[in-house]
Amino acid sequence: MDATVAPADIKYPTDVDLLNQARKTSESIIDLLYKSLKDNLDKKPRTYRKKARKDYLKFSKNRKPSGKQRREAVKK
Repeated sequence: MDATVAPADIKYPTDVDLLNQARKTSESIIDLLYKSLKDNLDKKPRTYRKKARKDYLKFSKNRKPSGKQRREAVKK
């Protein structure tokens, strides 16, 4: 066995990437729950998904974000 060989296509998980993945998952859960409870609810709960995606893409397109930008993205 050679331990020095490792796949190169593994993406290093950053805090913001994990938070974005959690955001997507929670939005899909909200959509599923709303679909099943559509008759009981007046309107769909607000999620600000367009704004959250826009903020995430703005951060992720930065070539080398500063620490301040990274903290602000995690807070959002």
